[in-house]
Amino acid sequence: MIDYIGNGINNRKRKQKMSESSTSNSGIGFCGLLTILFIGLKLGSVIAWSWWWILSPLWIPLGLIILIGIIFFIFTGNSLKDID
Repeated sequence: MIDYIGNGINNRKRKQKMSESSTSNSGIGFCGLLTILFIGLKLGSVIAWSWWWILSPLWIPLGLIILIGIIFFIFTGNSLKDID
């Protein structure tokens, strides 16, 4: 009986420590929020932009990541042939 109570207290302390130390970064993010804002403004006829620009917060970050990757491969002298 004493062991059971003691283990229960330790488990609660362990769960409390885990919940305090673990953080999760979940949410919509800046680009998602900006996209929703642009879509709302477009559907409300506040802006008359092309849909390419309305959805640009979704594809511009991807384009920047690809561009940074290409620049990295150019400056490091690595090529895709070296991978084989």
